[in-house]
Amino acid sequence: MKQVHPYVYAGLTTQYTINFELIKKTVLKGYNESEYSMIWEKLISTTRKRCNVIIRQKIIYLSYLLLSPNRPSGIPESIPIKKSNNMTLKDLGEAFNRDHSTISYSTKFVQNQIDVDKKFCKEMEDLCTDIFASLGHDVKIKLKEILIFNHQFRNQRNRFINNKNVEVCAH
Repeated sequence: MKQVHPYVYAGLTTQYTINFELIKKTVLKGYNESEYSMIWEKLISTTRKRCNVIIRQKIIYLSYLLLSPNRPSGIPESIPIKKSNNMTLKDLGEAFNRDHSTISYSTKFVQNQIDVDKKFCKEMEDLCTDIFASLGHDVKIKLKEILIFNHQFRNQRNRFINNKNVEVCAH
């Protein structure tokens, strides 16, 4: 008899799946109920304060990582994500009152920070672990091994860092 994951059945409820609300609550877990709604209002406003931008970018990155219609390799298939919970760049943009290009930039920025800053990488991996733990999964993910975007930007940056014969053009 073939074993089926306990969450894989027709009546899968959002209580046991990753969704946008779960990601928001995990990232904003240090705030009480009244602060939570106030912080969320700041995150969807046009403020560019660094502390708000970082929180917003973390939620955007984790949402795109975990709710993207094209699940990146490195996210275990056993983690239940309902198709109805999938969010595209456009959907995320609407959730934050932003354009999809801003969402794309935020995702690339966080990925770059993960590559460069070990402390930030650990913090993001801990957030992923917390999200999975809230669903009863003991999953550890190495974010440096996951490529969300296989963009020229990332490849060019790596070539620039690794190339010892880089010519600098003065304008």
